[in-house]
Amino acid sequence: MAQSPPIIRPPTVGVPSVPLPPGDVFTPTELKKCWKLSEQTIRQLFQDEGGVLRRGETLRGRRSYTALRIPGAVAGRASQARNR
Repeated sequence: MAQSPPIIRPPTVGVPSVPLPPGDVFTPTELKKCWKLSEQTIRQLFQDEGGVLRRGETLRGRRSYTALRIPGAVAGRASQARNR
């Protein structure tokens, strides 16, 4: 029997419970809308999280920018860790 995707439980720090498919990949903007947090907060939550895909760009004379892609399984794991 197939298992249903895990449900993300809200941690005490305020990440709302929104079920995310573990096979999908999300941007910080997409998670911002699901969890009702700022994009900056999402980036801080996942900056050192393993499994997050990062692509950095350094533009000459400008600040560097790192694009994040967060797998659903990683988002679920991070949310569960914050619940403890």
